[in-house]
Amino acid sequence: MKSKIFILSLLMSFLFSLSVSAIESSGRTSGVGGGGDGKMIRSLILKAKRERMVDRLIQVFTSQDVIDYATIRNSLYGYALGTTKLENLKANAILQDMISKGFLADLKTVKFIASKKCVDSDGVERAASTTMNRPGADICFNPERIVDEFGPYIQDSDLVGLVMHEFAHHYGYEDTDHFFAAHVAMEYQKKSNNFLVPFNDSFFYR
Repeated sequence: MKSKIFILSLLMSFLFSLSVSAIESSGRTSGVGGGGDGKMIRSLILKAKRERMVDRLIQVFTSQDVIDYATIRNSLYGYALGTTKLENLKANAILQDMISKGFLADLKTVKFIASKKCVDSDGVERAASTTMNRPGADICFNPERIVDEFGPYIQDSDLVGLVMHEFAHHYGYEDTDHFFAAHVAMEYQKKSNNFLVPFNDSFFYR
């Protein structure tokens, strides 16, 4: 009698464990108790925030509002006018040479074009690109790639460095190691801690 009761209890325990496993498996599949709904909601939030950053970047680059200083063109113009000398002598020589060759006029007229594909002279896709030795040439920028490469915190100094790197190409400077861009960005950051693309949310890339 005792052996029958023992065997019956083992059988009931086994069936109970099977039912628990089935419930947990179902929860993981459907999202009940397994975080599936949470992950989907989080994914949608991240997608919406990324799209908002992309839209903001397009506005920052392409806005023609001459009194809006939250744009890359106006920020760069004000920076160049107020910068008589960079601390690094090599970077300063490049900047002064660009200014003497018409950089400020170039900055006012150049077109920033948003594109899903920006290719440099070697056929390599970049976050931004332009034509070497052609002052006034369009500057292509890929807002989605910039968000992915610079996000989740995109400071104006990052964008200033990126764009000045492209402008340097107009005057024959390859800046392959981004030396000039880095020094311009550092000098700019000393004068401004603003965010052209405000996004102070560490949740973005968790």
